[in-house]
Amino acid sequence: MNNSAERRASYIRWTAMAAVTALAVTGFGQMPLYKRYYVSSIPGLGWTADYYITHNIHYIGAVILIGLTVYYIANYFLQHRGIYSITKQGIVMLVFMAGIIVTGILKVVASQRGVYFSEGFLFHLDLLHIMFAFLFLISAAVFKTMKYRWYGKTVKD
Repeated sequence: MNNSAERRASYIRWTAMAAVTALAVTGFGQMPLYKRYYVSSIPGLGWTADYYITHNIHYIGAVILIGLTVYYIANYFLQHRGIYSITKQGIVMLVFMAGIIVTGILKVVASQRGVYFSEGFLFHLDLLHIMFAFLFLISAAVFKTMKYRWYGKTVKD
C-alpha cells in the first residue's frame, strides 16, 4: 500500500474512533446520568447535562459513523472482495453495527411528528439500541486487544 493510501486509512480510522467516542459520550448524555452524578459540574463539562446539545452531537456522530460504514462496505465490495475474506470477528462487528444503525434509525423515525409507536416497542427499541452499542464497544475492545482484523487471509491462499 502506498503512503497516501495508508494516510487516508489512518484518517478514516481516527475519524471512526472519534465518532464512536462522541456517540458513546453523548449516548450517556441522552440519559440524565451526567447531571445526576455531577459530571456536568466539572469545569468544561457543563454541556453534558444539556439534552439538546448531546442530542445534536449524537446525530452528527451517527451520520459520520453511518457514512463511514457505507464507505467501508462499498470499499470491500468494490476493491477487496476478491482479495480478502471477512473474518468471523468482522461479521460479528458488522452485525452489531447493523443493529445499532437499524435501531437508531427506528428511534429517529419514532421521534418524528405524527409517528407513533407503542410504549412497549419504544422501551424494547431503547434496550436493543443500548445492548447493540455495548456489545459493539466490548467486542471492538476485545478484538483490538486480541489483534483480530475485519479482513482475514486472502481468498487466493
